[in-house]
Amino acid sequence: MNMTKDTKVTYGLLGLFGVLGPILFPDYTLSIAYLWMMVLMASTWDTLGGQMGYNSLGNILLWCGDVCLGHCPDCLLL
Repeated sequence: MNMTKDTKVTYGLLGLFGVLGPILFPDYTLSIAYLWMMVLMASTWDTLGGQMGYNSLGNILLWCGDVCLGHCPDCLLL
């Protein structure tokens, strides 16, 4: 992976904010923790769910809409 100087600076600032954020802004410690949890989940989603075939919410909704509304005429009357 070829990182530019701007990318390294951005990652460095984000890491610095992650370490110093709860110290500098103690009222927002829980929000910062949730932020980092979401960043971690988003960065690993390709491995956990994107490429491994787990259903996403969109796939589930489309499948349910097709099965329930497309193949069951009684559901259309509701």
